[in-house]
Amino acid sequence: MASHEELGATTVDEMDDCITELCGFKSAGTGGAGSMSEDRVRSAAMEQALNDVAAITNSAASQRPKLTRDTIKHSLKRYWAEGSKAAALCDGPGPLLFAVIHAKDAQQVTQNVQLALEEGVAGVFIINHDFDYPQLLPILRQVRGCFPDAFVGVNFHTINGGEAFPILGRLAREGVKMDAYWADNACIQDASIDQASAEMIASLRQKSGWDGLYFGGTAFKNAKQHLKLCAPVPTENLTQVAEAASRYMDIVTTSGPDTGVAPDMQKITLMRGGCLDTPLCVASGVTPHNVQNFFEDVDCVFAASSIQKTGDKTMLDRNKLQALLSAVRGS
Repeated sequence: MASHEELGATTVDEMDDCITELCGFKSAGTGGAGSMSEDRVRSAAMEQALNDVAAITNSAASQRPKLTRDTIKHSLKRYWAEGSKAAALCDGPGPLLFAVIHAKDAQQVTQNVQLALEEGVAGVFIINHDFDYPQLLPILRQVRGCFPDAFVGVNFHTINGGEAFPILGRLAREGVKMDAYWADNACIQDASIDQASAEMIASLRQKSGWDGLYFGGTAFKNAKQHLKLCAPVPTENLTQVAEAASRYMDIVTTSGPDTGVAPDMQKITLMRGGCLDTPLCVASGVTPHNVQNFFEDVDCVFAASSIQKTGDKTMLDRNKLQALLSAVRGS
């Protein structure tokens, strides 16, 4: 079995001090109650109460029905006002469209989230490409404060769920709930019956107290052969890998071979066969000109480079986003 270190993660308890230091969470402190000030006793009691809430959340999440192709749109309806542009995605023939925002600073992210929601995306995902993920946390806090009812997901770039879920659980207990996590690499082992890494990540997810949707990168792009991202999957193994992935995540998430490049249809057909009723997401190369190719087999798409302003990957282009949304809605 892969070690926690190989996964980039430890148990939730062992990670707690590291998370507190890196990410600026409030710490309850250590030591017996007799040696603690009144404020620290109160803080420790609050921490225990929040942990109890996490345990209840874990229990509820474990009893939640598995997300399926038939239920995914209905499950997101609560985020959209009746009659809104986003609600129209439910009735359209295409997949749900999520806008991916490359974070630079809080103001830039907030501006892009506002634009994307105004145009009627199903939700947004915020990703840190240019700095370490602890710097993204204050931005997530501000976005959640500005958009308390929107579907907001996050990708800590190159960080798998084993590291991310404990942090997401702490954020949720702080009142900053992320609705989804997208991992570039869900650690599904190609052609392996023993999915030890995915099992470990699933255990950490359950212990974390976070109950959002898990978009797990499977047979995902890795043009630069980054060691923490997906290894190539031979075509003949795509169905088997997708079947394995469907046991560990809510939405199996794949891509073409590089940023801005769509996957070929053979790959999608093979992975759809492995996913069966588990939703499938495409996270690269989707444009107004090719999105209809994915209507039958794909349930969600992520858009980034195709909706960015020319020459500026940090800003969305309203006209480009409108064109893609129109194509997704079949209009």
